[in-house]
Amino acid sequence: MSTQKKLPNQISNEDLLKALESNDSIEINPEDTLPENYTSSIIFFLSKFGIESGTYQIKKHLFYSIYRAWAEEPVKETQFFFEISKYFKISQRGFISINQKSVNLAYNAFLSAKKA
Repeated sequence: MSTQKKLPNQISNEDLLKALESNDSIEINPEDTLPENYTSSIIFFLSKFGIESGTYQIKKHLFYSIYRAWAEEPVKETQFFFEISKYFKISQRGFISINQKSVNLAYNAFLSAKKA
């Protein structure tokens, strides 16, 4: 069983309904919460381009560069990697395994952001 979280665009309607039905209330530890802008641009980036786990390895710093070029107000690198590690495994050598289609989409976003 994977301990990685699912992105919003990867959760089925049935799973959402089950989660809503099983949780009458959710306890939130204030120390675990983050400012709204901290995760929203990262989650939106991953969801917009359909970035999912896969077998293609990309250096985490290149992945951050693509995000940074795309985001209007990018978060700092350490914050980015902290959030990304919830959804993707980061190897000790600094690689993130994502699907090939995601790499192409994200790279095209990077190129279009560079031209702007």
